[in-house]
Amino acid sequence: MTSAALTKIITAGMTVTALTLFYDEAITAAKSVIQKAKETMVSAEIIQFDKKTVQFWDIYGAPPKNIVRYLKNEFDFTSGRKDFHDYWEEPYFFSSHANGYIILSKGHDKTAGTSDDIYIKRTGFKVKSRLKWRKGPKEMVDPMKQIAIKQQKHLTRKNQK
Repeated sequence: MTSAALTKIITAGMTVTALTLFYDEAITAAKSVIQKAKETMVSAEIIQFDKKTVQFWDIYGAPPKNIVRYLKNEFDFTSGRKDFHDYWEEPYFFSSHANGYIILSKGHDKTAGTSDDIYIKRTGFKVKSRLKWRKGPKEMVDPMKQIAIKQQKHLTRKNQK
């Protein structure tokens, strides 16, 4: 085997290794983008549930005793997901009492009481929330763009050699 042929084989092997690394980074970045999109969608849904519940409270002077039954009349879930399930296919948690309520998604770990929970809690006029808003689609795609730039730089360097 000539040294030129051996060089081509080594170069091809290095390219495959580099592309595999970029593929793994791309998959990780894509999963991150999907996770952020789900958090944003869940936050938006909780805001909508809260808005309708506050409207009820304004009219009747207290939150509905059965928030789920009240909200079922207000929302049409036509997205293919089960009624009142978040984007991780877990049911939202609703609880009300005379002076307030909580609307909660357990987040991606599907465990209530952890740092990834997304919720609104109202007690009287006090509001406590952990909502996760993300910037627009341009910023969400940024990790994928960075990987594409890195891959392009690698291929450009390879072609210059």
